[in-house]
Amino acid sequence: MNRMLAGVLPQEGGLEASVSGKYAAAIGLCGLLTLVGVGAGIHSLYVGHEHTFGVSREVPWGIL
Repeated sequence: MNRMLAGVLPQEGGLEASVSGKYAAAIGLCGLLTLVGVGAGIHSLYVGHEHTFGVSREVPWGIL
């Protein structure tokens, strides 16, 4: 196993990753969407799903 990894990994200097602005923007966007989703879930816990999703007992569920 060590011989197989020694052939793949560089011997000196280690692995170096290039800096990408698109990658950083994608990670930032995913982080922002995650925060929005968690915030919406916490809001729904506090105010109730009826208020969050705009449903009431008058909304028909099932076959129309």
